Amino acid sequence: MRDPDSAAEKIADIIRLDSGLAASTLRVANSAAYGRGMPIADLAQAIVVLGGREIYKIAAAAMLARWEEMHQESLPWSPGAFSRHSFSVAVAAEVVGRIVGAGDSTNAYSAGLVGDIGRISLAFICAASYPEIGALVRSGDCRWEEAESKVLGYNNRDVGASLMKSWNFPPAFVTMVLFIANPDGAAESDRAFLAQMHAARYLANSLAPQGTPDEFLFEPHPEFLARNGYTEEVLERALGEVREKTRGQFGHAFGH
Repeated sequence: MRDPDSAAEKIADIIRLDSGLAASTLRVANSAAYGRGMPIADLAQAIVVLGGREIYKIAAAAMLARWEEMHQESLPWSPGAFSRHSFSVAVAAEVVGRIVGAGDSTNAYSAGLVGDIGRISLAFICAASYPEIGALVRSGDCRWEEAESKVLGYNNRDVGASLMKSWNFPPAFVTMVLFIANPDGAAESDRAFLAQMHAARYLANSLAPQGTPDEFLFEPHPEFLARNGYTEEVLERALGEVREKTRGQFGHAFGH
């Protein structure tokens, strides 16, 4: 998709190998947002209509949801909660970054999707310890990641950073995972991207605070956000747009 010489038919040949992805691509191309009057039944035509960025989002969201579905029996949260949360962070990162004139929105979108990869990995491997971790959190003694560290000796951010390093993810993604809860501890050169992702996570949790699992709760740092241009006015403006985009996209991305 990054190759300017890649024809739509070539991309369509790859998408055709996955019936679920093919169906999602056609469904989005025929949605009201892209309505062209005549139904689109050809994948190559759908790719031309949607464009590479939208195809990337569909593929990334579908893969994320599929991973969660494969391990759902071992996860402590309700079906689809992780995928919806990650998708919301990704959309919020793109929206709020555009509003403040941040850099490449594709990187921010990707970072939003994979930022909690350590959380789903740890939940899958250490599900038996989650009742004890949850009890510590509910007692009010500590927050979720502190409880993970007390019970396990490490937390989901340690796991996420290690995975990202081993998979050669961008260094900025690793920094995001390690410092998202303590942004002022990061190097000055990393703080602009970190502020964008910090704002995105805050917005994602603001969409449905009552329905956010304990594992995903996040304490924002308003002063850090304001210093980097993410004022209350900017966040309020972004929230409305994120709400509309996620409301229209969840059904397409996750089949709900």
